Amino acid sequence: LCFCVPEMSKVSLHFVFPLEYPPDHLACDSVLSIPPGCAVPNIILNKRLITFRNKEELTYPVNVARNVARISANTKFVLVSDIELIPSKNLVSQFLKMVPKLHLKINSGKTFMRRLVYVLPVFEIEDYISNIPEKKSELLDLYSQNKAIYFHRWICLHCQRFPGLQRWIHQTSYATDNSIQPMLVVRREFPYHRWEPIYIGTNQEPLYSELLSWEGKQDKMIQMHEMCLLGYHFVILDGAFLVHAPGIKRRSGTSRDTSDIQTAYHYNNMRHYDEIMRRVTQQLGSKQGCKTH
Repeated sequence: LCFCVPEMSKVSLHFVFPLEYPPDHLACDSVLSIPPGCAVPNIILNKRLITFRNKEELTYPVNVARNVARISANTKFVLVSDIELIPSKNLVSQFLKMVPKLHLKINSGKTFMRRLVYVLPVFEIEDYISNIPEKKSELLDLYSQNKAIYFHRWICLHCQRFPGLQRWIHQTSYATDNSIQPMLVVRREFPYHRWEPIYIGTNQEPLYSELLSWEGKQDKMIQMHEMCLLGYHFVILDGAFLVHAPGIKRRSGTSRDTSDIQTAYHYNNMRHYDEIMRRVTQQLGSKQGCKTH
């Protein structure tokens, strides 16, 4: 990637590994060598690559990776996202235009808020869609044809269903020009206490709990609960969004939820989750709207 994709000049790579498995600095397997012309190696194209993590049956330390990336960022604002989530066009430039205007309103006394983060609605589209929507108008066109839905609708109803979803869908003011405006300011409280928003924030927000694995699910819930207790406001952005790489996820008999090994991961995360939640409550107290289950 570093040699073949010019945009990688803007990317920092961080390597993390379990202490019991330090890197041995061996040469990369020849099957992973970049072929002439920078074509993707066949073993990756054919999805036959077996990683060290797969062979050793290690869990994916998703929150370690999130924290390392966030702490290492050189910018004031940070979006902790996934590599398969594609942002709407001109997201960065339009967001940076919007923020000073919002802060001017806050500082002028028209509204008063501390601890703000900026939520990006997340959607997924059918796998036969060749052009990923870049503007809200393009996304809404797919949504009206049932070719786009809010992310994880069919596998986790509450995870990405954000407050004001229907208002966002029906509000077309900023659908064509890619400008970004704050649409709604909410707290993550009941009945949205299971919501896991993806947001633009800073390094002032609580870190992600590194005891939770990706396989065990609920890996963002500790951070979200802390932010609820700390009184964070979540600004739902209009005109900005993320789209998952094509392919709508649906439940199946072989899904992440059903295998025995996944059940074990889930149990392990739940055990850590309950222990950490008790400590967080001791430290920050409790609030009526901030529920843990």
